[in-house]
Amino acid sequence: PKTLHARGEPHVKMYDVVNFRGGSFINVGRWTNRTELSIDSKIQFLGRTFEPPTDVPKTLHGRHLVLGILEEYPFIIKKENCKSNNECYEGYCVDLIKNLSVDLNFTYEFKVPMDHMWGGYDNSTDSWNGLVRLLIDKQIDIAAVHLSINSLREQYIDFSVPFMDAGLLVVVKGETHNHADKFFFLSPFSNEVWYSIILACLIVTVTLCLANKVSPYGKYGAKMFALMSCRCRKCNLNRTLTLDKCRNHRKLLKPECMV
Repeated sequence: PKTLHARGEPHVKMYDVVNFRGGSFINVGRWTNRTELSIDSKIQFLGRTFEPPTDVPKTLHGRHLVLGILEEYPFIIKKENCKSNNECYEGYCVDLIKNLSVDLNFTYEFKVPMDHMWGGYDNSTDSWNGLVRLLIDKQIDIAAVHLSINSLREQYIDFSVPFMDAGLLVVVKGETHNHADKFFFLSPFSNEVWYSIILACLIVTVTLCLANKVSPYGKYGAKMFALMSCRCRKCNLNRTLTLDKCRNHRKLLKPECMV
């Protein structure tokens, strides 16, 4: 039986340790207040690796970084007849790295991937190429290029805060409207549509008028219904006079005679 403390907490506390991989949570261990933490299987870390990450200092002071780059104007531009690795490139990203190295006091060198690719995923081999491959294999510390961010890459590598927004737009010529026309509000519909709307209004109006005359709930229908259904002396006299008047004058087309 389960027993509780005076504060309502259980004497035995047990928690499952799960690892998110392959789109679901997998149980990899357990923790209890008696046996402490026990791990039954390996834990998968970012980059689909089972090797735990190494301790990385929180400062770059005195460190030497290997930076992956690819030539792309105007971010990375390769010079001709250069002497050292760091002097062979210029551009926006290179200037950014130079300023950061001065502020954070670190040294660096550039490395270009052998396949000269940015980093694409191959489903058949379940592997990456280019700069992403170098990052996963830890051959470079940072990809110092304008690498686009997508959901697939974010599953394997981390991205810094974007330093540039492409802001791509499509510009098209707008329509010119001449408001000098007094009937410009009719422009949303063509003439045929407006003719159809007017014709429909006329048909509905005529239909409602006829229904009002024929229906017992209309003006004339209610009058005739009251005249024909009431059994008082006055109404009987009115019915007799109305029928005689219709017979004498042959006004059979009037509503009063259509009973």
